Order: sequence, then C-alpha cells, then structure tokens
Amino acid sequence: MKSTTLERLGFASSDRVLILHADDIGMCHATIPAFENLLEFGLTSSYAIMTPCAWASAALEIARKTHADVGVHITLTSEWTHYRWAALSTRERSSGLFDSEGFFPRSCDELQANVNSAAALLEMRTQFKFFADHNVEPTHMDSHMLSSFDSHLLGQYVATALEHDTPALFPSSPESGFWMNDKTQTMIPTLEASLLARAFPLIDHINGMPLSNDPNSGDDQFENRLETAKSILQDLKPGLTHFAFHPSVDTPELRAICPDWRARVGDELVFRSPDLRDFLTAQKIHVIGYRALKNLIDQT
Repeated sequence: MKSTTLERLGFASSDRVLILHADDIGMCHATIPAFENLLEFGLTSSYAIMTPCAWASAALEIARKTHADVGVHITLTSEWTHYRWAALSTRERSSGLFDSEGFFPRSCDELQANVNSAAALLEMRTQFKFFADHNVEPTHMDSHMLSSFDSHLLGQYVATALEHDTPALFPSSPESGFWMNDKTQTMIPTLEASLLARAFPLIDHINGMPLSNDPNSGDDQFENRLETAKSILQDLKPGLTHFAFHPSVDTPELRAICPDWRARVGDELVFRSPDLRDFLTAQKIHVIGYRALKNLIDQT
C-alpha cells in the first residue's frame, strides 16, 4: 500500500476504513431533503456539492449551519437530457466547456476531446470560490463523473487541490484508475509524488453504489438496495476507501430528470438505516470523513 494515510490517522494497515461519500448534493431539489435526512442520522461522513447546479446555494447554507463535511464536486459535465447546467467562470465557446446547446458537455469523452486546459483550471478555481463566497471551507474535492481523470485535466485538478490545501480524490492505486487511457495513467506517478511531497493524504481504493436505468431494478426498494450495499461493503479491502452513493428523495422532478432515480431513492433510504450502521459495526469497518484528512494537511 503506497499511502501511509491509515497510520497517520492512527489505524493499523490491516484496518478497513471507509469514507461514506454522498455525491451530487445540490444537483436538484430532491438532494436537499436527502442531505438533511442523512445529516440528522449521522452515518454518512462526507458530501460533495455541485456548485454550478440550481440548488448548490441551499446545500451550502445547510453545510454552513451544520459544519457538515462537504467538498467541491468539480463539475465539468452536464449529463441529463433536459435538465442542464453550465460553467460559472466563462461563456466563451473557445474554452471547450460548452456543447452546442450552451451547457457543459454531456459526456466525459466530449469534454475531454474539446476542453481548453487553462479554461478548465479557471473553472475549478471558480467552483472553489463559490464555496468561499458562501463562507464554507471545503474539506475535500472530487470529480463529477470522474471527468477530471484525463490527461487534459488531471494536472489542473491536482494543481487546484495543492493551491487550496484540500485533499483530493485521486486514483493512486492501479484498480482505481482502470477507466483511464494509457496517457493519463502515465501521469499518475509524477502527480502522486507532488501530492506526497506536500504530505497530502491519499485514498487507497475507490468504490461505490451502482447506478442503473433499468425500470425493473427494484433499486428504490429498501431491502433490495440494502443487500446491494452489504454485498459490496463486506468485500472491502484493507485501506482507506472512498465509497460514493447518490442520495435523493422521491419527487416528480427527480423522476423526470434521472433515469436512474430508483437507485438514488434507494441510497437515501439505505444510508440512514440502523440496519446498515449495525452491519458496518459487525464488519468492523471504521467510518471517517474527509475532515480528518484535511486536518492532516493543516497540521503539516
């Protein structure tokens, strides 16, 4: 294991340590009551807010009042058919941050084929500034749809983390970067070294709940989704795992936006359930938030 993060946090190298990370907060209104419900229950240890989206300011208001562990969900894509969002930093088409409809590209491939790296860096900085403008200090940063894990963007992503002294989700282990092309993977050792030189804690594994568009999935049924969570979590490897899920409450708007709405509704139910909490305890899985990693940087 390359990372010494577990030892710095006081865990043994054989421990299974989990960051339960709720993605896409602020994407639409259905994520806001989900955010509140999960905060009240207290099992979820980390959240990521999509600053270009319509309900980001409401999410940041909640985060400010509750001191929630929240990160900048660096957003450079806008994937839905009719519900879209765009860059905060520019309206210039030459930035490569816009599709023909004037929004972020829908796919990572489209973004990565056309993006201007300098414009992307400015957008990442602007999304951090959105947090600052709402008087919230992020505990971490990660990447919506993992779109920043590309040769045109990964250097800018790491530079943004270093500039803001903010832990970043980073593909530091081979299995966590399997979706990247060869050119991007060759960048990992150099960028990892730059993070380690600044004593940045690294994540050992990336995992999470699957999203399905299948109308027959039954993902919105608590028992089905709980069993899915248990089957994945029981197989966690030793080390520190970033485990992402996408909670929302069931609303007509959510159903209209997201073909995978069932999984999102199921996630909100499962990750505020005593059943899952008891399961993690029985499995001797430790849950921490990114704030613990941010504290490691602040102490250096």
